[in-house]
Amino acid sequence: MAKTFLTALILFMGLFPIMDVHAQNDMKLLLDAVYLSDDRVTDHVSLWGNDIDPNSSSVDDRYVLQINGETVQVPASLLASLDHQRRDFSYDSQSGGIRAFNNKVQCMMAGPATGVMLHSRYLTYENHQIVADEMRPVFSKAQNCIFNTHYQPERIQAHVSAVEVLASLHTIKALFRK
Repeated sequence: MAKTFLTALILFMGLFPIMDVHAQNDMKLLLDAVYLSDDRVTDHVSLWGNDIDPNSSSVDDRYVLQINGETVQVPASLLASLDHQRRDFSYDSQSGGIRAFNNKVQCMMAGPATGVMLHSRYLTYENHQIVADEMRPVFSKAQNCIFNTHYQPERIQAHVSAVEVLASLHTIKALFRK
């Protein structure tokens, strides 16, 4: 429990430097792929947007994609697609809820536990209106057998969408890696 709290605190604190850049704009963090080595954040791939509702789109939609706080140029159509895909895992009626669990199987591997966690702006709807939103972990992928904190949506379509979004963000990170 303490390690989970510590990990969550480190992840939350890791978002602050990036948040300041867009706090003056009307942009909000929509997706964040956080790469971890033990409890240390090694990389962020963050999608920012001016509309938190993945069910709506307009000609005024704007997106910014950042890798470790640096803006990268990616086609707007790809960013809009990522934003729309998060619909499947960004609120309970689509995701079926997000299940958090610890992997019971661990190995005797040397080195740090490595993995990636996908955070999404998670929405609470009442009467078809957004009444609350927060960044929450929605999916994780272990990159070795020591990484044992896992998140996944309950519904299969939400799970598949989370995997697709994480794969896209991972590919973008690989393309722009310095």
